[in-house]
Amino acid sequence: MEKIIPHKNHNHISSKEQELFLPTLNGLLISKHSSTKEAQYHFSNDTLEVLVNQFILQDRKIRIVCVGTPRIHEKIIATKLRKRTRVESILLDIDLRLRPIYDSCSSTWGTFCHYNMFNHFFFRETEQHDYFNFFKGDEDVIIVTDPPFGGKCELIGRTLNAIKEDISKQRNIKTRVDFMWIFPY
Repeated sequence: MEKIIPHKNHNHISSKEQELFLPTLNGLLISKHSSTKEAQYHFSNDTLEVLVNQFILQDRKIRIVCVGTPRIHEKIIATKLRKRTRVESILLDIDLRLRPIYDSCSSTWGTFCHYNMFNHFFFRETEQHDYFNFFKGDEDVIIVTDPPFGGKCELIGRTLNAIKEDISKQRNIKTRVDFMWIFPY
């Protein structure tokens, strides 16, 4: 048995292995709220219930692009595992802490792209490839974003249009693309 050596200024928590792949949903990663570059807000559980169950999951086969919304992505994954829904989700996010967590579990592997929403930039080509592969199929798509407070709407609007264009380029059929933009103002 290993002896745990306490560290100063570190918070210690215990968790079950199956909780690790949903780090924001299970409170394992706290939001970065003091950084102006990566300021985050994680939705409450009540808000998640309304957003996901009332607006996103409607008993249809659909693909969700979560841009800067890790808790929505994780709620969709958790719901999919529990109810066996036909919903697929991918997360485009600047928070690099999420990559090793999502990439370590088979149910979340390939669902995270380290991404800058202000210039539609992927930090890894392999993750950009996962992003383009995500659009194969004929399902409707919902793009969900919750940009940081003070983010330029023009830049985010261009990015959302670029994602919509990427979907059209990947598919030869007309695809319905809906947007859910949660304003932090």
